[in-house]
Amino acid sequence: MSTLTRPDPGSTPDGAGVAVTSREKVSRSVPFGRRVAVVGLLLGSAANTAEAVLGRWLLPDSPDAPGALIEHYASHGTTIGVLSTIGTLATPFMLVGFLSLAHLLAARMRRTAAVAAGLLAAGMWGFAGVHLLELTYLSVADVGNTAALRDFVDIVEGNVYLGLLWGLPFLAGCVLGMITLALGLLRSGVLPRWVPGCLLGFILLDFTVGTASPVDPHWLYLLACCGAAVIIGRMSDDEWRTADTGRGRS
Repeated sequence: MSTLTRPDPGSTPDGAGVAVTSREKVSRSVPFGRRVAVVGLLLGSAANTAEAVLGRWLLPDSPDAPGALIEHYASHGTTIGVLSTIGTLATPFMLVGFLSLAHLLAARMRRTAAVAAGLLAAGMWGFAGVHLLELTYLSVADVGNTAALRDFVDIVEGNVYLGLLWGLPFLAGCVLGMITLALGLLRSGVLPRWVPGCLLGFILLDFTVGTASPVDPHWLYLLACCGAAVIIGRMSDDEWRTADTGRGRS
């Protein structure tokens, strides 16, 4: 916890005739230090972008035909395994990055920041779960490509409970959380507007056109996180605790 003090407009003299200024204390919780925030923003966005961009270059689209998914994992097992591992390891760093941005937003819009942080935490839970499923499919593909295993993978892929556990939090949490965060940052002005603008452009492009875009939208996410990391890195520890970026209210 940190304490931000603000002087009252008026002051009262003490017994010695010296003015004593009363102070209003405003406490805010700080999830972690600014150096951790910088590392989370940089590593999380870099790893996530690497997974998406390399997957776009090295892998074909996942097949929709019944029984064909296990063949996809069997044919590209090494590439999928490496990329899924990168994506899984990126998850905690991405969460740190999102919480860092929400911490900055909380200085002006605390409720909006709390909603965005909660949604994005759920999204990262789902993101990790989706990657764990991919690693499970890889293990199944290593066993063989029998009719029973093909049916198993298709059944798991369409399991409604796994969808509610991981798929829904991933989609709803990431989309709604990042939109809420980006719009809050745009409105509050705590960061240069191009940073939340890149975040908003990324999430809208990634979950609409996706791989149909000529340039992978994840580059926008990486750019936004790098910009935020530079700003946070230049802040003092006290400025980070109070989420004071030095930017005026817009």
